[in-house]
Amino acid sequence: MGGMDSAKIADAVQNCVARAVESNRPLREVTYFLLQLENTNWAANEVIEVQSRVLKELDNRNRSPDAESHAGPNGSLPKFPARVRPEFSLGRPS
Repeated sequence: MGGMDSAKIADAVQNCVARAVESNRPLREVTYFLLQLENTNWAANEVIEVQSRVLKELDNRNRSPDAESHAGPNGSLPKFPARVRPEFSLGRPS
């Protein structure tokens, strides 16, 4: 990944996906999460990598054959079992 911390990226993706599937507005949650990464001095290429992986993961989950049986609160995204890690407590929009 050209100097990027793969564990850091993977943790961010996991946390962002977890927040998105628990939200009634998943894309808003993803956008907010990515803005928070930018505001905490993540490199632009790292934020783009997180964004790409998150959107791919959400798309894969939405297309999976059993997606309806795991639907989240908005009925379109399946639940994600991961917990949000404390170091990603970035706050919520008001």
